[in-house]
Amino acid sequence: MFNNYKTGTILSILVLLLVLFLSKFNNLTKTKQYEIDKCRWSLDMKKLGLSGIIVEKMIDNSNHNKPTLEVSSSGVVKEIQFTNELSGFYDFVMIGDSVTKEAGSLNILLIRNGEIMEKELSYGCEEDVKPN
Repeated sequence: MFNNYKTGTILSILVLLLVLFLSKFNNLTKTKQYEIDKCRWSLDMKKLGLSGIIVEKMIDNSNHNKPTLEVSSSGVVKEIQFTNELSGFYDFVMIGDSVTKEAGSLNILLIRNGEIMEKELSYGCEEDVKPN
């Protein structure tokens, strides 16, 4: 009986160590993927050219609760999502603000009540981690 107890204890410890090892490895993979995602979000936003007036500000419940702005330009409304954007731009912007963003940049010019403000979007992307 003592032998079975000893064997069971050793097996339990080995299984616990294996689970801890695999969970540590899995967290490293998730961390690397998150770094890649941050660069992808940054690159996607950098590609976007934008000019118009904010007509709607919402949390899109039908799309993973993503912070979303609707920007109207010449009667065309475009939805812009701010997935994990870190600068707080989404919280800062208000309906009625005019926004302009050149493709190739993360800087946004915002005009509110005649005042011009420049904001820089940030996604926490480290330049050495590139998306696939």
